[in-house]
Amino acid sequence: MSFPTITESKKIIECIQHGVIITDLKGRISYSNSAADKIFDFKCNQLIGKYVRDLYGDEDITPFKNVVKACIRGESVRGKWHGIKNDGEKVWLDVRAKMVENDKDFPVCVISVVEIERLIQTEEKLKEVKALSQNVFECSTDAIITFDKNGKILSSNRSVRRLFGLEKTDLEGRPLNFLLQPQFNEDFESKLLGLDLSFDKNMTGQSKEMRGINNKGELLPIEITVSRVAWRDKEIYTGIIRNLTARRNLERRIIESGQEERRKIGRDMHDGLGQMLTGTRMLAENLAKKLKMDGSKAAEDVEEIAMMIREADEFARTLARGLVQVDIEKKGLSVALQELCERTKKLTGVSCEFYDFEDAEVYDHNLALHLYRIAQEAINNAIRHGKPGSVKVRLSNNEHHTALSVVDDGIGFSDDVKTREGSGIEIMKYRARVMGGVFEITRTTDELTQIRCVIPNNMQHFE
Repeated sequence: MSFPTITESKKIIECIQHGVIITDLKGRISYSNSAADKIFDFKCNQLIGKYVRDLYGDEDITPFKNVVKACIRGESVRGKWHGIKNDGEKVWLDVRAKMVENDKDFPVCVISVVEIERLIQTEEKLKEVKALSQNVFECSTDAIITFDKNGKILSSNRSVRRLFGLEKTDLEGRPLNFLLQPQFNEDFESKLLGLDLSFDKNMTGQSKEMRGINNKGELLPIEITVSRVAWRDKEIYTGIIRNLTARRNLERRIIESGQEERRKIGRDMHDGLGQMLTGTRMLAENLAKKLKMDGSKAAEDVEEIAMMIREADEFARTLARGLVQVDIEKKGLSVALQELCERTKKLTGVSCEFYDFEDAEVYDHNLALHLYRIAQEAINNAIRHGKPGSVKVRLSNNEHHTALSVVDDGIGFSDDVKTREGSGIEIMKYRARVMGGVFEITRTTDELTQIRCVIPNNMQHFE
């Protein structure tokens, strides 16, 4: 087997795109190919006779000048250092070197150099972009998490950790539903509340209101917007989480303001209009008696007017009681719902019954008032649109949640009624959402219409 001659070897080296420099053990250059000449901006053969120390920058931590020394020690060298061009300009180089024994037993140092100035600049830009992106990610006021297609959390920013009261190590590698799924005793309640969350890809590109759970076990109203990012052969998802607590509290205050206005109107009707109607009725009754004693035919007409005024007085007082609803404050929600059912039966003729399981009671006045209004609206809607023969109202609670349901045997609600403005359904949903719960309308297998509202007891909805 024959080896190439020196001339042939030089021709081969000339074809190499990398710069090749050969030095003796003192670092004196005995050969450089055209690629090396071009890198250092020298003409052909101008590098020959120079020392390799003339081609490096002294500021390097592992200077280029140690390359030959390392070769003498028999070490293979690789590193990234600054080189100096013929005009003094610095250039980043990827350097590799090794000592080689030639056929005359003359060891030489073979140095390969590749200009990587653009690569270094690109790496620096990538570092800047990465640092900027990380800073934006970490400092965002929105809570941001990334997770894979299986819902496993990959990263989280400071706002996520602050919102849920968790550390970075507590989150990464955990499933997404670790932040979203509270502990409920009944599977039905978990499904109803939409909390049985393994990651659903259909969420991508949408915003969805959910309930988060912090490190204290408290439920938080949140909105999560999921986006999909294609990265090589992987699917990465980004979730932007917004805390809705402040919004819910504002909505609650707006509703409470409306409720206070209702109370004021109710009191005015009861104390003002009611007394005026009572006084007018008494005058009309007295006038009817006088006319009757005088034998006037107008007595009957006045008696009819007095009766109409009495009915208007009773109706006004009924409306006033519905607006003020003092029974909730004095007697509690169960008694108020019981009286609502009795009043409904009396006014409409429809059978309306109330059941409270294990003496269920709600001691938070605001929560009780919202549930009462939902029951009131649900009963009115059932009678107005469903034409039922009977309505049943149920209230139950345990250590986890409070549930209110209104069931009727009517014809149910059409889609038109469900979406019609003023039907009250959206208001009921809104009240449930403000309390941190959920609201649903279903048609059961035995052809009953059920309206149900479930409120988690540990939701911080009245802070």
